[in-house]
Formats: sequence, structure tokens, C-alpha cells
Amino acid sequence: SKGKLHDSTLKSVIVPDFTQLSWQEAGRFMEYCDNDNAPYNDRLYVFIAEGPCSPDHPDRSVEEVLVARWRDEEEVEKIEALAERISAVSVCVNEGSGEGRDVGGK
Repeated sequence: SKGKLHDSTLKSVIVPDFTQLSWQEAGRFMEYCDNDNAPYNDRLYVFIAEGPCSPDHPDRSVEEVLVARWRDEEEVEKIEALAERISAVSVCVNEGSGEGRDVGGK
């Protein structure tokens, strides 16, 4: 909830399956993902999204998944901006066949 995001002791936020949020819910994170003007620059936000992911370009993969999820919304420019901000630092995690996990990213 928004109240918890304002908690001064909070240092990290994990948002599981970000793509399951409605655009109205996801759009609330726009200000938190602003490099220059984010209200809480001392916090780590981890957004988790399931979908196809290219280990060579995980940022593009995540951006495509997010834009596709909300493509029917009217605020296309805001959707693309949020998807770009969230996907800026991305990794792909693929469950392995018993030896652990494969991780790709830049």
C-alpha cells in the first residue's frame, strides 16, 4: 500500500508479477522510478515479470512484455515511459534442470 511505501525504515520493495497489476496500479510507480526526482532514492525496487526473455537484451524483453500488457490503455506514452524505466536494469532468470538457475543480463 502507499502508506507502507512512505515508511522511513523501508529499504527495499519487491513487486511480484508486476504484469498482473492493472495500469492504474502500475502507474503509481512512475514517480518512484524517476532517476532525478524520485521521492525515495535510497530504496531498492525489484519488479518481477514473467515472460519471454532474451539473455542478450533482457531490458528490451521486459519492456516488450510490459508494453504488451497495457497496450489497450489510453496513456500509451506513460506506459512506454514506465516500461522503459522499469526495464533499464533487467536480468533473465531461467529455472535450470536441477543444476541451479541460468542468469543472463547486462
